Amino acid sequence: LIILLLQFQYCCSYFYLLWPLIWYNDFIKIESEKVMKTYSIYISKLFIGRTEEVEKIKSALNYLGYKESNEPDLVIVIGGDGSLLHAIRDYDYSGNFLLINAGTLGHYAEYEIDEIDLFIDDIKSGNMSFEKHRAIELIDDKQVWYAVNDIMIGSAIKTLHIEVRINGKMLFITPASGILLSTPFGSSGYAHSLGGSLMTGDSGYELNMLAPLHNAKYHSFISSLILNDEDILDVNIHNTRLFEIACDMNTCKSKSLSFKIKKSSKEFNLVHLKPFDEYSRLKKSFAN
Repeated sequence: LIILLLQFQYCCSYFYLLWPLIWYNDFIKIESEKVMKTYSIYISKLFIGRTEEVEKIKSALNYLGYKESNEPDLVIVIGGDGSLLHAIRDYDYSGNFLLINAGTLGHYAEYEIDEIDLFIDDIKSGNMSFEKHRAIELIDDKQVWYAVNDIMIGSAIKTLHIEVRINGKMLFITPASGILLSTPFGSSGYAHSLGGSLMTGDSGYELNMLAPLHNAKYHSFISSLILNDEDILDVNIHNTRLFEIACDMNTCKSKSLSFKIKKSSKEFNLVHLKPFDEYSRLKKSFAN
């Protein structure tokens, strides 16, 4: 009898220790379901005529208790990577996004357009994980612009004399066609074409020079550089106003010659319903 009482006391103590963890797991599950209660479908212009897939997704989500909303918890993008960029910009660089690829590469796609049934099965399970990313911002003396992928300052007709300072300290002055600042999210795009590094996660951002001069008088010691989250760049153009600024390939009009570039506080999530591995994503997009 004494042994049974001791065993009972031990079991009660064990449950007492575990109860907060059990409650915490249930709380997380409830919060996850509570957060994801509204949705919106963002459709590429090239896909607007195809309503069958869209109606199938809406019907399934409505059945699961989701409500369509103009301020959604989940934005389902049907299109390509460009459509995803447009959607993130239209929702002010915040929110939760899931891409169903109806474009070409679909680097950030969670599903292909012929996998609608798989998407519906997976979303029924309620298992979601979130991949956080932050935008970068460009600031002149009057305005602020944001970019998910990259910010480019460059000229196709004039060599620019570009001064770059990091955290107030001079890094270099060099003649070049321009400069490109990319997020880890955008490192697989224009930056990669320039020979920049493919970045994973969301830490830091990347600087790449566009066609810097290399000769007896000029030699840029940096063509590519990985920066920390906290690093703030000051970019000054010394010799001309004949250049353009593009944020995610959208023109930014400014009369300034001096700009500040840094990681933004604006953040968004990619939603994953399947096991996720960044290296497998890179391999899928860039390996034969």
